[in-house]
Formats: sequence, structure tokens, C-alpha cells
Amino acid sequence: MERFHALLRRQWRRYFGRDKVVPEEWLAFLRTVSDTYEDFDTGRVITERALALSSDELHEANAELRGVLQVLPDLLFRVRADDRIGDVTQGSSVLEQPALRSLRELPSTDSHSTVRKFWRAVRRVRDTQSSISFEYSEGPPDQVRHYEVRLLPFVERDLIGIIRDITDRNLAEAALRESEERSALAQQVGHVGVFDWNLLSNRVFWTGESEEIFGLARGSFAGDYQSWRERVVPEDRTRLDTFFSEWLRSNREEDQWEYRVLHPDRQEHWVESKGHVFRGASGQAFRMIGTNLDVTIRKQAEKDRLVLGKLESTGILAGGIAHDFNNLLAGILMNLEMAQSDQSSTQDVAVSLLEARHAVLAAKVLTQQLITFSRGGASVRQPTDLGAVLREAVPLALSGSNIRSEIFLATDLWRVEVDAGQIGQVIRNLVLNAREAMPSGGVVSLRAENAVLSPGCGPALPPGEYVKIRVADLGCGIAPDVLPKIFDPYFSTKLRGTQKGMGLGLTICHSVVQKHAGAITVESMLNTGTTFDVFLPASRQLLTEAATVRLESGRLQGRILVMDDEQVVRTNLGRVLKQMGYEPELAADGAVAVELYAKAKQGGRCFDVAILDLTVRGAMGGEEAVRALRALDPAVRAVVMSGHSDNQVMQQYSQYGFKGALTKPFDREALVDVLTRVLSGG
Repeated sequence: MERFHALLRRQWRRYFGRDKVVPEEWLAFLRTVSDTYEDFDTGRVITERALALSSDELHEANAELRGVLQVLPDLLFRVRADDRIGDVTQGSSVLEQPALRSLRELPSTDSHSTVRKFWRAVRRVRDTQSSISFEYSEGPPDQVRHYEVRLLPFVERDLIGIIRDITDRNLAEAALRESEERSALAQQVGHVGVFDWNLLSNRVFWTGESEEIFGLARGSFAGDYQSWRERVVPEDRTRLDTFFSEWLRSNREEDQWEYRVLHPDRQEHWVESKGHVFRGASGQAFRMIGTNLDVTIRKQAEKDRLVLGKLESTGILAGGIAHDFNNLLAGILMNLEMAQSDQSSTQDVAVSLLEARHAVLAAKVLTQQLITFSRGGASVRQPTDLGAVLREAVPLALSGSNIRSEIFLATDLWRVEVDAGQIGQVIRNLVLNAREAMPSGGVVSLRAENAVLSPGCGPALPPGEYVKIRVADLGCGIAPDVLPKIFDPYFSTKLRGTQKGMGLGLTICHSVVQKHAGAITVESMLNTGTTFDVFLPASRQLLTEAATVRLESGRLQGRILVMDDEQVVRTNLGRVLKQMGYEPELAADGAVAVELYAKAKQGGRCFDVAILDLTVRGAMGGEEAVRALRALDPAVRAVVMSGHSDNQVMQQYSQYGFKGALTKPFDREALVDVLTRVLSGG
């Protein structure tokens, strides 16, 4: 029996005694019963252990839940079926609030509104078996707290309640609302619109201010980029597309752009848009948020400032011209009065007339500078060797000074197609500027070399081949606040001297270079020096040899028709021609000149040359007159004269039927040259 289960052994001894021997035929049966007892013991042990483990885990889970509830800011409680509030878990100090303690009270006629609201909510949850939430506030005005109560059905008629302190949340929401109200008010007052562009769906949100900025009624924007684009003037659409494409391909987060939009009344408005691009982890842009602002008034103000600046420059220019011309006229008048004086000797008269002539020629130079400044002057461009221009211009500008020049020319220097006279004037003005910057002497350096400009490099010129001329000095330099004004007309940091047109030098340089499709730049540092760079488009044309032939003649003769509406001009020109040996006949306008020419032709006394003024006030001018004369006589030899040297007829006179041109004012020598060339068939 010792091999069997202890319970079986006890049962055997109880019924058969200790000395009873187990019969052989019972052994198999008893062994089966013993094994069954063993199996039962094993199952019971496992069950007991499982129950013990489950109890431990349950205690641990309850402890964890209790810990979580302790740290939660919410108050959890249970409303039992008998309306008793229990199982309150205090997650924070909120339970100490009087309003929460009062919820334990049963409603009565004396209960305050929060208690009545709470118990009405309890009854409704029990009736509907659905959750209910409500908010309430408690506390003195300066310490008011806000709470949210949520009731949920539990088991049978019991409820679970959650109370949360939402004071901070309400304050944050109120601050957010105030911020949004201020932002909306600022947008409304400042008329600033906001846009939000989903770059993936291409949907665009506009605020009402944005819609008004683009000339739309509030709420009428279609909400996509195409509708945005359609509001832009056609000339700016491609530029806007290019800007957006380039921006989105770049890594820039923020940018701004300006463009014109067209309102329904066909009025153009300028809009400035600023935006911020949001990108994903891969760098792809998926959203853009920004503002729209109508800057039409600002643009107009900028335009007005530009106009005012030009008016100011024009006023300065007019004052400078008046100053210079008054000085010249004073010299002319005084010299003429001295020539007329009975007390003047023959030598005094000659000197006075010579001085008056010098003053007139100075006025001519000043007038030519003004024409060059205003329109570029008469420009006869041809392939030119800049080396020759530099070598001729520099010594003239430095004559009589203590300044030494250094000229460096590239051996393979490209040709330029320019008006050599005007470019020479540019070089002389720059060298004169360097000369005045070094009153104690020094060296002015000139360097000419080839330059190939790439896009975005150097001055604002198209890419290509240029010749760069650098004029540098080691003088006093130009102050930073003065540097932007040096190309303004009649701006000068020096007192006016004997040089007429002072203050126009750099302006003329800028005008001439610009008219030659080039650019001029300047860099300067005080007490160090100034460097001017002139860029001129290179020309691969071969140089043309200019042969200047001076025709000599003895006493001149012939009949000459003079037409000019200014009596003083035609009368004096007639006197000069008569003194030269010609037979002049005078006309006040083109119609009279044509009539005189026709009569002379019919009478067999044709005019050898007709000198015609280009512009006649209120009557036929030279251009129309020469057409009429050519109809009468295809072989007519006509010369055009005008003070407008930049007029196309003056520059290309042969294309209009003239054989020569005279730019007013001209002297006797210029008159002789033109007549000699025309009469000789040159």
C-alpha cells in the first residue's frame, strides 16, 4: 500500500485495518484509483497557483489604474442608483473646490443652479442611457474657475461622472479668439488678404480681403490657381508662372513678388504677394501660405517720386544752363559794345570781335553738350580703333596740367562701331574728372581690353563681346552719399569755374555710352581713388579708311538760294555769302523758296545751291521744300541746315535728297567746306 496515494492508503486502513493484505486481483484496480487521485492533486495545485497569480495581477493592475487616476487632472466619481455619490477618485485638488463638494447635495429649492443642472443631467442619462456634458463656472469674479462635467451610463442605474477643470483651456481659447479677432481686424483695416494654397490639389483659399484686392466680391473666388492667374494682366502671367516654378524648385522657404491685376472696371492694380512654402521630408513643396497686399498707391508714389526727382534735376539743369549762358551772353554783349565804341581802336575792335566769337563758339559747345545729354546728339557710327581715340583724347584733356597718363591697350583689342567724336568726348570728360581729383598731380591710368560678359555678371548688359575701357585715378575719391548722384545733370561737388557746362560731364558720358548700347560703372573710395569702367559692344567689322579731302579753291562764285524763317540768320548768311563772292537770294519759308527757284529756272538763271532750313514755324520746311525742288529739277543741289543735329534728316541727309548738311551755329569755315564739296560734286 505504500506505493499508492496517501488518501487511498488512509481509506484502506479505515475500512480494512493496517494488517489487511491487498489481494492480488485488486492491485490493478487500486493502482488506477491511486493514479486518478494523483492527477486530481496535480490539477488542483495548478488551479490554486493560477488563482493566486490572477489575484496578484489583479491587485497590480488595480494599483496601476489607481496610480493613473491619481495623476489625472480629472475627478472621477460614481452616482449610485440611490443618488449617493461615491467612489470619488481625487486626481488633483479639484475636489476641494466648493462647487464640486456641493454636487454631493441632493437638489432642493434652495440649491443653486449648478446643483439643479447636475441632477437634471443625472436623470436624463438614466432615462436615455446616453452620455451628457455641460459646463459651469464657480468662484469669485477675480478667481472664477471653469469646469466641464461628463456623465455616462454604467451598470443598472449607476452612472460614472468625470469633472475636468477647463479654466486654462478656456483662457487659451479666449486668447486665441482675441488674437484671431485682432488679426482679422488688422487685415480689414490694413486691407491685407491671406491665401492658403494646397500645391498637391491645386486648391487655393482666399480671405475676403484677398478677393476684394483682386476686384472680386467676397465669396466669389473659384478657389484654384487658374482662377488666380486669370485675374493677372496678360503681360504678367508668364512672368508669374516662371516665378512660382523657379521658387518651388529652389530651396527658398519665403519670397515675395509684385504683379498687376485687372479689376472688372478695367483698372490695373499692383499686388504684392508674400508667401511661405512648406516642404515634406523629401523636400517636395506641398503647401504655401501668404498674404496679398494692394500696393498700387505705393507704386504710384514711387512713380511720383521719380517724376519729382526728374523735375528737381531739370530745375538744377535749367539753373545751370541759365548761369552758363548768362555768362556767355554777358561776354558777347560787352565785347560787341566795345567794338561799337568810338573810343575803341581798330585793334580793340578786332580783339573784342574775336572774344565775342570765342564766346559764341563756347555757347555752341554747351548747346551741343545739351543735345548730347537730351537725345544723344548726331551719331555717325563706324568701325573705330579705340586706341587712336584714346591717344588723341587723353593729351588734350591733360594739356597744361601736372598729371601724367598711362595708356595700356590689349594687342588684340576688338573694334567698336561708335561715333569716334562722342566717345572721344566721353574719354576727355572722364580724364578731366580724374585731373580735377588730383590737384597736386598724379597719374591717370587708362586701360582698354576685351571682355566677354556672361548672364548675371558685370553691368546690366546683354551677354556678349564688349570692349572695356577703364579710367582710374589715385585722387580724393567720391563720398558714398554723393556717388549715386554723379550722373545727375548739373550735379557737381566743385564750384563753377570757367568751364561751361560743368556738372554735365558725367551726365553726358552716361548718355553717350547708353546711346551706344553700352554701360558705364563707377567704384570709388575716399582718399584712395576712383575707377570708371566703360563697356562698348565689340564689332568684328573691318576698319574703313576715312579719307578727308580738303578742297582748295580760289574766289568762289555762283547763285545760292537761302531759306530760313529767322530774319537775322538769313540776312547775315546772305551777307557772308555775298562777301565770299556768291550771289545770294533770300526766302522766309519753303513755299517762297520753291517759287523763286522755279522763276529762276524759267529765266535761265538757275541756282547753283539751295540752303534750306529744316524747321520753319507754321510754313513749309526744308524736308518738304527739297521734295518740291527735286520735282522741278532732279539735279538740284540742296544743303539742309538746322540746330537739331540729332534729327534723322541731318544724320542721313542724302537719303532725303540733300547733298550736304550744316549744323547751327556754324562758322565761315564750315560753310566754305560744305559749299566746296557740294559744288565740286563730292
